Amino acid sequence: MKRVTLPDAEVVPSMGQGTWKMGERAERRSDEIAALRAGVELGLTLIDTAEMYGDGAAETLICEAVGSLRDQLFLVSKAYPQNASRSRLAGVCEASLMRLGTDRLEREDTQPWPRHKDEAPEQESLDATSIPSWRGQ
Repeated sequence: MKRVTLPDAEVVPSMGQGTWKMGERAERRSDEIAALRAGVELGLTLIDTAEMYGDGAAETLICEAVGSLRDQLFLVSKAYPQNASRSRLAGVCEASLMRLGTDRLEREDTQPWPRHKDEAPEQESLDATSIPSWRGQ
């Protein structure tokens, strides 16, 4: 698998797996687990997920599917925009870590959606460089 270097010098696979819509339907669980495992076997070790994907069910699915391969993975999770504040993001990250069954995330981002009334106030939001990585959160 070709790898690329991020601006912070981290080297990651050039292609990965996304988990949007995974973990939402019990009848698809075994197929989704098989797909994640097959992807990792093929070198797709970057896995993108988010707290809002199945209300955390996608993160739990990742743990079940490939948790034993954690040291081979580059995990990226995302928070709801309303959780993109200094006061909320650490708790969101901790909840993701628990669902993923790990002690670290390589990246924790926020969804880049337009703001609405329930989101964190602008002055409280984190910019892209505030917390570049959550290692050993």
